[in-house]
Amino acid sequence: VGIDNHKVTKRLAEHLISLGHRRFGIISNTVKPNARSSARRDGAVEAIQNAFGAKYKPTLMAVDEPSIENGGLAFQKILATDSHVTAVICTTDALALGVEAECKARGIDVPSQVSVTGFDDMDFVAHTNPPLTSVKVPAKEISDQAVDMLMAMIAGETVEMSVEIEAEIMFRQSIAPPPETR
Repeated sequence: VGIDNHKVTKRLAEHLISLGHRRFGIISNTVKPNARSSARRDGAVEAIQNAFGAKYKPTLMAVDEPSIENGGLAFQKILATDSHVTAVICTTDALALGVEAECKARGIDVPSQVSVTGFDDMDFVAHTNPPLTSVKVPAKEISDQAVDMLMAMIAGETVEMSVEIEAEIMFRQSIAPPPETR
């Protein structure tokens, strides 16, 4: 029981593309094997390459741990590679908060200069400045369904072995059209 990390991050990237973004950075916690974060990264890359061609490569940065500090450091490396990036997709909220903090430290306005997104929709990200756009993982619904499936299996009932729950993108003020389209 879970969400399709690839599909929802692809939808998020497609939304940023529809706003006019063309220069992307993606920060993922994939130095150590992490199937969920890899699927998130790959969904964003697929959307970007579907829109701009397979030769287009967003600036990818992988970190070992999803921390605020690592998000900031990865964003520094993105800027060193592409100082004109207008959207940064992060595979966790902690990484996104690091990007927002690094933007503040450099005087880069979020979202008028750089849009930032996270993943997990931790309770506090709706209260950051600006409030962070993030993918909400429906943890309670996932756990409720998993318990229901387990109880049905114990009772000898046949159950679906794979159930996908739809994840919601919480659109907030950390994203906007890129500066060149305004």
